[in-house]
Amino acid sequence: RPTDDLTSNRVAVDAGITPVVAGARLRFGVSLQNLGTEMTFSGTGLQRDVPNPGPDGNQPVAGEIDDLAAQLPSSLNFGASYTRRFQGDVSVSAIAGFTAASYDLDQYSAGLEVGYANLVYARGGVRLTPE
Repeated sequence: RPTDDLTSNRVAVDAGITPVVAGARLRFGVSLQNLGTEMTFSGTGLQRDVPNPGPDGNQPVAGEIDDLAAQLPSSLNFGASYTRRFQGDVSVSAIAGFTAASYDLDQYSAGLEVGYANLVYARGGVRLTPE
């Protein structure tokens, strides 16, 4: 049977906060993603005929795949940025981040942004995943 005859249900929440301090150059943020219940599946796509080698020959018996449940990968993210403005409408921002994922390795990231007159920006970054 095709898997398009399948439905799934789950409730998940994403939440985050970025405190803003007036005039501050340093900003922090934290977020939590995909926090919720297990995903459950149902539908005719889970039904299978199972061979039954009994005395009446090989008569299939109707069955259904059971106990399918899955969790979405949740993650906890931390970030910080520092922005400095210079004369001549030049600004420089340094950004750092950390992600702790439930089904993956932790990741570290860093970036730098240089802007001019709030019109032109150059950005670069790197993401590291230690093994």
